[in-house]
Amino acid sequence: ITLTNNAGDMTVGTLTADNDRITLNSAGGVIDGNVGAANVNADALVANTAAGVATAGDALETAINSIEANGGIGGVFVHNSQPLTVGGVSAMVGVSAAGGDIVITAVGPFGVEEAVTSTTGNVDLTARAMPASTLDSIFINAPITTTNGGNVNLLADDDVFQNDTIAVAGEATVEVTATNGGITMVLGSATTAATGAIQY
Repeated sequence: ITLTNNAGDMTVGTLTADNDRITLNSAGGVIDGNVGAANVNADALVANTAAGVATAGDALETAINSIEANGGIGGVFVHNSQPLTVGGVSAMVGVSAAGGDIVITAVGPFGVEEAVTSTTGNVDLTARAMPASTLDSIFINAPITTTNGGNVNLLADDDVFQNDTIAVAGEATVEVTATNGGITMVLGSATTAATGAIQY
């Protein structure tokens, strides 16, 4: 399913594509049109917007396995009700935003398989606890980068496995937390900050 609007925002109620991909192309932003209920039920979501995927005060609620998104000047705000992977869907690369934050929450394992990049905002990725699961971990297999002062905050209910780089600029900070597990960094992975703090 592909939906495109050529002017203004796209308001999304409930979209369902079992075992398939939903692509949203918006000349403005993508807005949650049914507060509190799921907006996207699909195998994957690709969102390409000029002015943001949802908002900080009202994230897009999804039940998807994979995501790729360009949030333009408005950022990307997604709450996913199940395990989630960034990447592997289309020609788009990972999740990015030229303005605004990138805030994505998954319930269960959260895999970063393609780059997550924010120009001016923060990057907040969270793997929340899934009932009866001990695999509520974040797997960093692609770079996470902010280029103009945005912080990076990673929070996993269980473990964090860092297999690629995290980099921030200026006074931005990096905080990586594994609430009930450990943090593993493979040889060759690195976390860098210009003058800000790094906390594990």
